[in-house]
Amino acid sequence: RMMLRVRLFEAFCIDLRKKNEVIGNTYPSLGQEATGAAAMALAPQDVVFPSYRSRPIVFGKGITAEDHFIELIGGRDSLLEGREVFHHCSWPKKGLMPASSMIGGWAPMAAGYALAQQLDGEPGVTMLCFGDGTFGAGDLHETLNLIGVWKLPVLLVCENNGYQVSAPWNAMRSGRVMGLSTPRRRRCRCGAARRGSSCRHGRSPCSALRGPTRGCATRTSRAPHRRSDTRRP
Repeated sequence: RMMLRVRLFEAFCIDLRKKNEVIGNTYPSLGQEATGAAAMALAPQDVVFPSYRSRPIVFGKGITAEDHFIELIGGRDSLLEGREVFHHCSWPKKGLMPASSMIGGWAPMAAGYALAQQLDGEPGVTMLCFGDGTFGAGDLHETLNLIGVWKLPVLLVCENNGYQVSAPWNAMRSGRVMGLSTPRRRRCRCGAARRGSSCRHGRSPCSALRGPTRGCATRTSRAPHRRSDTRRP
């Protein structure tokens, strides 16, 4: 049901943007709906730093379609008055933290939050979401090194759709780039149940303060990077 809600709401947002009835851009997550199960498998004390294409994970963390819509149209109770994309909002009481317009810019913030969890001896973990295109950002690489050296309780989720904006992976990267020495869950190409299970298993060593865990949610992109992108096949 969560996956269906995400798909219907995503289609609704795309339609509104095509009609120029909303100001903020929308970055479609079509084909990525099952990643929301990863957030549903988190504990209440866990927090998420989403990417700009993490709408399913945001839904999985308990943010409603109504919350999204208020932000999209700049409703009276909105946080951003409709001027920016949804991931700039945050609902800390629900464990959802803000992201950043700068690709990978939210990674250091997630590391800082995880460091606070570690120093305070809290049982929660921090989920850091990012797309495969984020490997082009130095902020991410510096963050990966820090969380590995300090063994921070971070659950890394790479939302891998094989593209950086419109360019395919093999045109932008050479070989393996995620050299972080962390336990890794296998790639998940299947549905919500598999991704939820991967998240629960990945969360265990993090919550025990044994350091970060990484996973890769490989998906087929069913939408362009943004509305104006027509170059992707």
